[in-house]
Amino acid sequence: MTHTPAPWKVIETWRFDHAGNQRDALVIVNDDSNADVLSGTNAEANAHLIAAAPVMLKGLRRAEQTVRNLASELEGDAKQIAENEAANLRDDIAKAEGDNNG
Repeated sequence: MTHTPAPWKVIETWRFDHAGNQRDALVIVNDDSNADVLSGTNAEANAHLIAAAPVMLKGLRRAEQTVRNLASELEGDAKQIAENEAANLRDDIAKAEGDNNG
């Protein structure tokens, strides 16, 4: 599964509801002009979280590789803990990439 590449940004805008009333809304866009509109109680927080998702996924990948590298240098319980954390990070990455088994 491939996601829309970063960067994504949040733009404040408005939309009309079913009754024709103007409502505040937020649009999440990327450089390819892909867009999603969010509105409602948690729209701003959700929009910023969604817009940050590609950067956070990249950070998870870096963290997973760093922990794996660290695990290769450790021994005993510390090695096992690091390997377990790397596996947890890999599961989180898999979920973000759409693998429901992750």
